[in-house]
Amino acid sequence: MKVGYYPGCSLEASARNYELSIERVFHLLDMQLVEPTGWTCCGSSSGHSIDADFSLALAGRNLTLAARDKLDLVVPCALCYNRLKHAQKAFEEGEIGKGKNGPETKVHIQDIASFLSSKEVLEKIRARVTPALKGRKIITYYGCQVDRPPKVTGSKEYENPKTMDKLVEALGAEVVDWSFKTSCCGGGLAVARRDIVLVLVGKLFKKMALTGAEIVAVSCQMCQANLDMYQKELLSQGVITRFIPILYITDLILLALGDREVAQYISMNMVDAPGLLRNMGVAI
Repeated sequence: MKVGYYPGCSLEASARNYELSIERVFHLLDMQLVEPTGWTCCGSSSGHSIDADFSLALAGRNLTLAARDKLDLVVPCALCYNRLKHAQKAFEEGEIGKGKNGPETKVHIQDIASFLSSKEVLEKIRARVTPALKGRKIITYYGCQVDRPPKVTGSKEYENPKTMDKLVEALGAEVVDWSFKTSCCGGGLAVARRDIVLVLVGKLFKKMALTGAEIVAVSCQMCQANLDMYQKELLSQGVITRFIPILYITDLILLALGDREVAQYISMNMVDAPGLLRNMGVAI
């Protein structure tokens, strides 16, 4: 089974462990990732704040490449997904590139959690799952880019998304419900405005602590980085009382499938995820 795939820039650099995790999951599930030939940066996240039309053109170019290669796209980066959806809407509604000779951008775009939680893929996962995560309490955090704004993303569950919840349940773990699934973590402000990010992330961790969750599942590398890197500082400030592993949904799939390759991917996290999981009794 071939799957069109747009990795985006950061998965090829600072979030390389996420891409390795994705590639491993698709390999184990007998699915082949196919990238549009010649894909480039989509202009996220800073491009649209400098030149909106140029940013749409950057994202639109990647859609035309996918259309040329007859590929639909699975997109792991939430910011890339959001920009591609914005560009597609802008081109289709004539906001940019208007005219019958305009570029072809009619490509089906899915965020990675939506694709992995589809009926066909869930069946593949359930057929291979082990009891590795049975009974573990996992909270799902979607961030603010995949489902909003719904007029652009088309999301019908933008306040209470369920895609990762379905996956966690399929892995045999317990989904911990909470009301902050789509609250912003500060995203790209991690360097420029650490003060803002500390407040936003601290609020999320305070709410998580009330749920008894043991693991946080994410599908956005910006969310993963913010929730991961600020834990030490928040612990020293007394905002949190313990470290908690922030794992990509693909990492959790690998753990549930009993794949030991995942250890090297999660060891790249800033918090000692392998050690925390072993302390819970999760084989890794």
